[in-house]
Amino acid sequence: MAAILITGANRGLGFEFASQYLADGWRVFAACRNPDAASKLRCLAQDTGGMLNVIAMDVTDAQSVRNAATQLKDVAIDVLINSAGIAGASGQKTGNVDYQSWAHVLDVNTMGPLRVLESFSDHIARSERKLVITRRGPWAPEPGNGTNRFRGCSLGPSRAVGDRPEFAARPA
Repeated sequence: MAAILITGANRGLGFEFASQYLADGWRVFAACRNPDAASKLRCLAQDTGGMLNVIAMDVTDAQSVRNAATQLKDVAIDVLINSAGIAGASGQKTGNVDYQSWAHVLDVNTMGPLRVLESFSDHIARSERKLVITRRGPWAPEPGNGTNRFRGCSLGPSRAVGDRPEFAARPA
């Protein structure tokens, strides 16, 4: 049975991915910082017969990510979707940059997916599909006002696994 791990699964795109993959019959591991507060996700997980498992993971905390990987040590992850992400403080522009806020944005949106990929690379390597999708950050400025605010996101395969032979492209 195909398995997927989705970070930031308690809301937004992450929640929608979890819902859609569950509906398609996948085994879903839905990660979020605080499962106890993720009532919508917990509600979705009810009556799934273990097809949707909510796990605790804070992508900014390396130990939290490692703990989640250990919890799923025997699971082959076919698809990893790094959906956890934040936009940071609004109203920022040249001359008015909150560097502490941007450092946190970079930690969540850039270093977080790397932490997850490092901790789950063996899980992915054991799978059939070996697909990693990472949400790209909110760095595009909104037209006309020069602020850096989240306008949307794009998804694309991660290039971080490209040097590992077990992730090499296979002939069709």
